[in-house]
Amino acid sequence: MMASMVYLNLIVSGFFYLLASFLYVSSFYRSDSRWETKGFACIRIGFLGASVFLGLEAWKHGFAFPILNFSHVIAFFSWALAFLYLIPLMRLQTQSFGLILAPILFALNLAAVLHSGDATYRLEVSVYFALHIIFAFFAYAAFTLSFTAALLYLIQHRELKKRHPGAFYHKLPNLDALDSLSYIPMALGAALLACAVVVGLFWAKDTYGYYWLNDPKTWLTLMTLGLYGFLIALRFGAQTRKSRLALMGLLIFVFMIMSFVGGRYMNGKHSTVLSEAASDQVPS
Repeated sequence: MMASMVYLNLIVSGFFYLLASFLYVSSFYRSDSRWETKGFACIRIGFLGASVFLGLEAWKHGFAFPILNFSHVIAFFSWALAFLYLIPLMRLQTQSFGLILAPILFALNLAAVLHSGDATYRLEVSVYFALHIIFAFFAYAAFTLSFTAALLYLIQHRELKKRHPGAFYHKLPNLDALDSLSYIPMALGAALLACAVVVGLFWAKDTYGYYWLNDPKTWLTLMTLGLYGFLIALRFGAQTRKSRLALMGLLIFVFMIMSFVGGRYMNGKHSTVLSEAASDQVPS
C-alpha cells in the first residue's frame, strides 16, 4: 500500500508532463503564448511530483540515495533532465524545447511507473559511488538537452533551404541561438562526465584497491568524453560547418546511448556491482 502511494506521486508527475506535451503542441499550432506558459507550469508541477517521489523513496528505504532499482534509475534521470531544464539552463525554456522535452519526460516517467514492481538492490554505496552516479546522470541529462537543440538546429537549417519555409521556420529560434543552446549543455555535460570519471577513480580505489577499472564501461565512457571534447574543439574551428557539427552531435549522442545500455551487458567491474547486488534483492 505504501509503495502504491509513493508511486502515485510519479503517476501525477507523468500526467502533468503529458498535459504539458499537449499544451506545447497547442501553443505551436495556435501561436498562442498562453498555452506555452501553461505548458511550462505543468513541467514545473511534474518536476515537483518527481521530487516528492524520490524524497519519499529515500525516506522509505532509510537511504539518501534512492537509486536502488531500474525504476529509480529512470525516475532519477527524468528528474535530472527536468532539473537542468528548469534551473541552471533557463535559456532553454522555449516553446520548441518544451515541444520535444515534455514527451520525453512523460515517456521516462511512464517507464519508471511500469517498472515500479522491480525488486530493490542492497547496495553498499560510498560517497564516491554516489557522487560518481550523480555526476554521470546529470552529464547524460545535459547531453540529452544538447541533442534536442542540435535536432532543432537541423530542422531549422532544412527549413531555411526551402523556397517556402513551413511553420517550423517561424516557430524555432534562429540558427545562431540554437547553436548556442546546443553548445552550452554539451560543455556542461562534458565537464560533469569528466567529474564522474575522476570521482570514479577514487571509488575504484576505495572499493577494489586500485584506481583503474580496465573494463568495457570505463573505455566506452572515456570514448564518449573524448568524442564530445573533440566536437567542442571543432566548434571553435572556422572551417567546420555548424550543420555538420549538429549532425555529429546527434551521432555522438546515439553512440552514448548505445554504450550506456550495452555497457550493462558486458563483463566488467561495473556490471559486477549490480550482479552482486541482484543476489541480495528485497521486495520494493
